[in-house]
Amino acid sequence: MADQTFRSGLAAFRRRYAALRTKAARHDMLDELKRTFGFDRKYLNKLLRGKRSYRPPRGRGRTYGPEAEQLVISLRNAAGDRCAPYLKATLGKVLRDYGAEHPGAVGPAARGEVLSMSAATMGRIYRRHPLSGPRHHAPGAANPLKNAIPACPGKAIEDGRPGVCQFDSVMHGGGLPEPCFYTEHLTDAETQWDELGAAWNRGASATRQAFDEMAARMPFPIRKLHPDNGGEFMNGILLTHIATAHPEIAVYRSRPSHPNDNCRIEQKNGAVDRPRFGNARLDDPGIGDDLKDVCRRISLYTNLFVPSKRQVARRAKPGRGVGYVYRYDSPKTPLERLAACEPGNPNLPRLRRLYEETNSIEMFAAIRRDIAALVRRCQAPKGDAARRNTASPASPFGVQAIEQKATVGRSSKRTFGVLSI
Repeated sequence: MADQTFRSGLAAFRRRYAALRTKAARHDMLDELKRTFGFDRKYLNKLLRGKRSYRPPRGRGRTYGPEAEQLVISLRNAAGDRCAPYLKATLGKVLRDYGAEHPGAVGPAARGEVLSMSAATMGRIYRRHPLSGPRHHAPGAANPLKNAIPACPGKAIEDGRPGVCQFDSVMHGGGLPEPCFYTEHLTDAETQWDELGAAWNRGASATRQAFDEMAARMPFPIRKLHPDNGGEFMNGILLTHIATAHPEIAVYRSRPSHPNDNCRIEQKNGAVDRPRFGNARLDDPGIGDDLKDVCRRISLYTNLFVPSKRQVARRAKPGRGVGYVYRYDSPKTPLERLAACEPGNPNLPRLRRLYEETNSIEMFAAIRRDIAALVRRCQAPKGDAARRNTASPASPFGVQAIEQKATVGRSSKRTFGVLSI
C-alpha cells in the first residue's frame, strides 16, 4: 500500500521538492519521505530531481515483526554491544541466557523470527537503532579531552617572563618496543632552564610522577605548560592532576601535524638528552632510582655550566627562493638568564653557591661513567643466564664487573651528594 501511495504521488512530490528554495527545507522533506515510506535518502534525492525513474521495490520484504526487532536490540545490549556477526554466531546461547534472566520476555513467535534472521538482517536493525552510549575511543576519532585544550604554537604563549614551559618525552628503547624507560623533558622558553625526569613506560601515572618531580626542582613556578598531542599528556589522569594540584598552570598543546610548535623542547631533546644517552636501550626496572639521580645531575650540569644561544630575530633573504637570516643573542647559561630575568629570585644564592663549589669537569665525567654503568646493567643477561655468568670468572658481566659498577655508583654519589636540590 505504501509503495502504491508513493508511486501515485511521485509527480506531486517532485513539484513540491522543486519549489523549495533552501537546503534545510529540502533536507526536511527528504527526512519526512524517508520516515513515511522507508526509502534511502540518496534514492529519494535522485527520484525527486528526475535523475532516476521509479522502480518498485524487489525482494520478499520483512519476515519479522516489531517484537522480533526489539528483541534483537535487547539481546545486543544485554550481550555487551556485540556486533551482528558475533551475535548471530552465539545467538542460541544468548537467547537461552536472556530468557532465563528475563522470564516471559521472549515470546515463541519472536524467538523463531530472531533465530531465522541472518547477520546482515541484524546489521540493518542495528543501523536503525544506533547506540546512544559512548563507544571506545577508536584511533583517529575525536578526543574530548584533547579538544578541550587550546592548540597553538608554543611561541604564541611566550610573554618574556620565566614559567612558560614546553613538555616532551623521549623513548630509550634502542629501536625496540616497550617496556623501557622514557626521559621526561621540561624546558622554560625564556631562561632555557632544563629539567629531566625518568618514567618507566609512557603511562599517565608515571608521567604525572615525573612531572611533579621536575616541577618541584624548577627555581620558579610554572605558569603555562605546552606539551604535544601524545597520549602520555592528553589523558584524564595528568590533566586532572594539573587542574587540581596545580590550578595556576594553564595547559596548551601543539597543533596536529605541526612538530615545530614545540620547537624549544625538540631542540633540547637533541642537545641535552640524546647526546647523553644515545640510542641505548634502558629496559631494566631496577635502575629507576639511579636513572632519576642521573637525570637530576644532567639537569643541574646543563643549567649551571652549559651556555646556549636564543634566537632574537629572523628575516627573509632578498631575492627569489626560500631562505632566512637568523640573529642570536650572546651565549649564556640558564643560570645567567635566570639572574637577568629575575635578579631577586630566592633560589639564586643557593644556585650560585653550587656553581662555585662544583667542579664541572669532574661532574660531567661522573655522569658519563654512571650512564655507561646503567647501560651495562640493562645489557647484562637476566635470569638463569645471569646466574651462570656470575659464577663464571671469565664472563664480562661476572662478579668483578658488578663490583666495578657498584664502586662507580658509590664514588659518584659520594662526590656529588651535596648537589641534591
